[in-house]
Amino acid sequence: TELCLRQMRWRLPKPQQVRRLPAELRYKLLVGLKNRRMLYGEVLLELVRGLRVERLPLHDATNMTSRDLQLAAGVLEAPPRFVDLSNVSLLDDVALAAILEVAAPALEHLDTHGAAEKFEGECL
Repeated sequence: TELCLRQMRWRLPKPQQVRRLPAELRYKLLVGLKNRRMLYGEVLLELVRGLRVERLPLHDATNMTSRDLQLAAGVLEAPPRFVDLSNVSLLDDVALAAILEVAAPALEHLDTHGAAEKFEGECL
């Protein structure tokens, strides 16, 4: 299993294949992903679908759109306590509001440093 995860950290499988992975392996893949630009679209959704985690590491996901983050927030099974959205260049207030709506009951730490100019913090 670890050998397969090491290979996938550089190149993610198709969303249909990610969907079949157990939640524990999807989370390990999310945490250890080397090319974080791959965190967007259906692959992102399938990686986070049904996760119940303390930490949600979405940092450096430079291709993740506002819509991607809104959809991803809606498929989490439980609110994370720590959310890392640092260096997410397409982060905006709408996406941040979506993640806060899910995470707020448990949120202890939110990292948005290096966020793009689209982020104004109005939803805070």
